[in-house]
Amino acid sequence: MPKKIDYFNMLVNLGQKATSASNLLNRILKEFDYKDMKYLMVEMQEIEKEADVIVHDLNKSLVDQFILPIKREDFFDIAQSIDSIIDSIETITQYFYMFAVKELRHEATLFAGIISECVETINLILINLKKTKKLTEINEHLNKLTYLEDKADKIYINSTKKLFKEENDPLILTQWEEIIYRMEKCCDKCKYTGTVIGRIFLKNS
Repeated sequence: MPKKIDYFNMLVNLGQKATSASNLLNRILKEFDYKDMKYLMVEMQEIEKEADVIVHDLNKSLVDQFILPIKREDFFDIAQSIDSIIDSIETITQYFYMFAVKELRHEATLFAGIISECVETINLILINLKKTKKLTEINEHLNKLTYLEDKADKIYINSTKKLFKEENDPLILTQWEEIIYRMEKCCDKCKYTGTVIGRIFLKNS
């Protein structure tokens, strides 16, 4: 008989890896020095690998379980959406390294702050996922994700406009256009994760 596993706790652990990734991204940008990027990128890769192990273990153990608090595919969907946030943060870090960015734009720190807020909000949802029975009890967190995603959209529009207005070097312009785009998409992934959880809540309530 398969041992009982706390899948909700595994999701919380995965959310904590997302926190580690977003915290590292903020540290990278606050103390930005390209000479350190090679080593910081490796640190980010380790976080991503640890997250992949959690997702793998969760998926593998779900196959052997017959009685689950929510459907098997629902756990899959939540785990995959959180993992995609971590992958997205890792990709952003790789771009700073691959593009050999020497000077930081203020918009990057704004996006990093929003990403951290989004991840923190998702973690609050995950912590309450097991004990909460009504969607209304997590609606405040879901609404905050919507607010943060809207805020990121505005920063994306304004920062892209500012970039094309101020930057004369076509190579730097192209690089920062891609970085800004990736950071905005990471915020979208956070909002999508909230949508996935909300949908599953409705289905199982």
